[in-house]
Amino acid sequence: MHNNQQTTALQGDLSSAEKFIWISYLLIVLLSSVLGDTVILVASIKYKAFRLHEFVVTVIQHIAVCDLLLGIRTVLFRIVPIIAEEWILGDILCFVNAYSSTYLFTASFLLVCVLTISKAVLLKYPLRTSSMTIQRAHLICALTWMCSFSLPLSWVIVDKYDIFIDARVLLCRYHFSAEIWRTLSIPGHLLVIGLITFVVCASVHSVVILAKAKKAGEKSGEVIKWQGVTTIVMTLIILIIALVPTIVFHLVERYQSVEDQYKLYKSARITTALFMLTVMSNFYIYCLTVSSFRQFLRARFHEMSSRVLFLIMSKLGRPGRGTGHYELRNESSRASFRRSTQRRDDIQLEPV
Repeated sequence: MHNNQQTTALQGDLSSAEKFIWISYLLIVLLSSVLGDTVILVASIKYKAFRLHEFVVTVIQHIAVCDLLLGIRTVLFRIVPIIAEEWILGDILCFVNAYSSTYLFTASFLLVCVLTISKAVLLKYPLRTSSMTIQRAHLICALTWMCSFSLPLSWVIVDKYDIFIDARVLLCRYHFSAEIWRTLSIPGHLLVIGLITFVVCASVHSVVILAKAKKAGEKSGEVIKWQGVTTIVMTLIILIIALVPTIVFHLVERYQSVEDQYKLYKSARITTALFMLTVMSNFYIYCLTVSSFRQFLRARFHEMSSRVLFLIMSKLGRPGRGTGHYELRNESSRASFRRSTQRRDDIQLEPV
């Protein structure tokens, strides 16, 4: 592991206000990731709250697992060093942090690509939707997880000890000191940009196909909803907001001296904060775009509030009124959710 001026502590760099903002932001990321992704997994697996194509829902579940792991790993390895104003977790956790972050972020990015492309395929070839099963979705996602492992594996093969503590953000990162990385730097970034461009084109193509289908459906009286495509488009937008500034920053950083790189600490912290948007955004995106998931949350909230009200009324000595109100609201919530799940929430051009 490298020991240079970039491994010095952040003492004096972070004011009390900045430290408070960082810790608050990381706690929001942690809650949004842990609670949000857990709710997504429970709602989609146990309660079937996502009325989308089964292939798309399976990919969403894999993304939720990946972002859940990212949220726990990112926050735990960030809050402690920021509070201590230096890396105090030791060399072993430094290596774990560097390699796990690369693996999980790569998996998250590739899974979003799979999600976008699969939706485009479903809309482009509706007669082949029966071949896109849950088992095939798990297989493709498993291959994606395996492909994501190739990047950290290449680091181990070239130089597994080429890790340094970036004092600007107090994170352990790979240093790319070997000459081979200088040769592959530009092609690697261009490959990522090309893949982003490809999935953006696939997303735009999905919007065009759905717009045509909606126009045709209006003539026949068929209701076609946008939420499946809207979910993917919003997920892709967040990914671009998080990833493109990071790519630009690292490209600029490659041509700076060590001293000039450290002067870019504000840019490094901004890109790091933007990068964590991908970890925390899933829950909010699905709340905005998937009506069945939103209805599920509303029904569960009504049920929980009814239970709380029942307990309060029982404590106040009025169990009869509390019980009746609880049963009324609980039954109303469940009936509302049952009605909502009977409606189609996504375009299905052929029954599956």
